[in-house]
Amino acid sequence: MSLPLERSAAILTDYKSYPYWFQCLEARATSLNIWAKINPASEEQPMEKPTLPTKPDITQYARKVANRIPTAPTDLSVDGFRGWEMDNMYYKTELEHYKLSQQVYREEQQGMDKIVQYIQSTVSCHLFRNCCKPEHTLRQWVTLLQHTVGFDAEEERKQARLRYKEVTRPGVLKHARKWANWLLEYDQAATEAETHKCSETVNIQDVITDFLEAVKNVDGTWVRTFQETGARDPTITRKIMMKRFRENMERHHSTLVEKRSGAFAAGEHLTLEVNGEARPGAEGDAFHTDNATSVPPKRGTPRPIRGDTPHHTGGRGRLQGQRPTGGRTQRQQTAGKRRRTEEEDTPASKCPACNMLHALQDCYYVYPERAPAWFKPRQGFTEMVEWKRQNDPELEDLIRGAKRTKSRTPAIKNSHTPTPEVSLE
Repeated sequence: MSLPLERSAAILTDYKSYPYWFQCLEARATSLNIWAKINPASEEQPMEKPTLPTKPDITQYARKVANRIPTAPTDLSVDGFRGWEMDNMYYKTELEHYKLSQQVYREEQQGMDKIVQYIQSTVSCHLFRNCCKPEHTLRQWVTLLQHTVGFDAEEERKQARLRYKEVTRPGVLKHARKWANWLLEYDQAATEAETHKCSETVNIQDVITDFLEAVKNVDGTWVRTFQETGARDPTITRKIMMKRFRENMERHHSTLVEKRSGAFAAGEHLTLEVNGEARPGAEGDAFHTDNATSVPPKRGTPRPIRGDTPHHTGGRGRLQGQRPTGGRTQRQQTAGKRRRTEEEDTPASKCPACNMLHALQDCYYVYPERAPAWFKPRQGFTEMVEWKRQNDPELEDLIRGAKRTKSRTPAIKNSHTPTPEVSLE
């Protein structure tokens, strides 16, 4: 299941927001090919402005006539003309080099201007006023911002290491229904530890051992199988190991998924299936569930039967204050109403795509063209259905089969009563 990649703008306000802001700054500067010029860890200096070469002055060469100032090459002597010609060829070469250097310098300055605008729009007013002086370079700006907010790279590395060790404690995953939450947290912690080059993530065998120790209480069979086969694969990586674990859990524990949480789930209210019951988030998906055509709408409220209301007084379905009508007809009516009520309350089959209580052909996530105007699809369910369609061949076969199913047109019954002939006289 893909995770949403929408993030709010990186605004630098304190040391907590500095890593994300610095990463965005690095990505922006790298795309402009100027990161080495502003990186505090680099010593490469920005390009200096090219100097326009000086054209040879014809009056400075030997003259043909001593008392006449030369204005053209023909006014020079043989030696003077030869010297002027060589200097002029060198000038043309330098002029071409200047044009190329000027183009590179102009592009670099445009990139610097874009970085200045980015810093102005993503740094708080207090930090910009104190750290971004006009007389300082961009490298000095970034260095002062790091020192002012109090960001410590070593401290961040320690925090990343502690987070990784906490999420990989032996037996930390105790309940199968929490595997999706744990896997998301593990991926974030491991990625952060790899970014800070923590020793626990350098060797792939150590990473595999930590992972298997963390999930051994959930699916010991898969752990033993992976130790015998996958762990010995020389091409195994952490991402491949996570993928195999995810596929195994979705295949055997697909009905035990809880609500996702974590940094990547910010702004998304996604709840999958918990113990066989679909539970949407705060907004809910009531329109999709309640208005599916496969669930017959209840027209009106059936009359209460025995045991349905607190006003029931017992005795053959009779309510308090109701006069007994007696006879077999009343009991037959009550039994018939009870059967109709049970039929109406019987839930529809569960959709294999979104796990809602409707048929597959009525799923607005599979067939968005059938959705009414008021239906608003939720991002989480859309991603879940898309992921299932890509990874579940059985679901795709069901969808193709539903598309090939032809609608049955009800046959019109013909009346057996002959039509009387009417004579107009």
